[in-house]
Amino acid sequence: MTRVYLLAIIFSVFIALIFNSENLLYEPYLVTVLGREVLLTGQILLSLMLMSTLFLLIGIGFLENIIKFFKNRQIKKPKEMAKLKKD
Repeated sequence: MTRVYLLAIIFSVFIALIFNSENLLYEPYLVTVLGREVLLTGQILLSLMLMSTLFLLIGIGFLENIIKFFKNRQIKKPKEMAKLKKD
């Protein structure tokens, strides 16, 4: 549930920064990305940093869950498997 709150906070900051008309960090400048001109402002850079942090945290969470899943699996020993086959 905390990830939902974190996502909502970051999304609201992202929306607020996009619709803000003031220059936050520096003057905007044009950048060409894939043949298109994009106006790069401080607000967009800040939003990109927030989104990359969010994706990093989500990725670490998934990695942690995968490690826990494989770590908690019980490995049966050959003697135990032989007992199960006899029964």
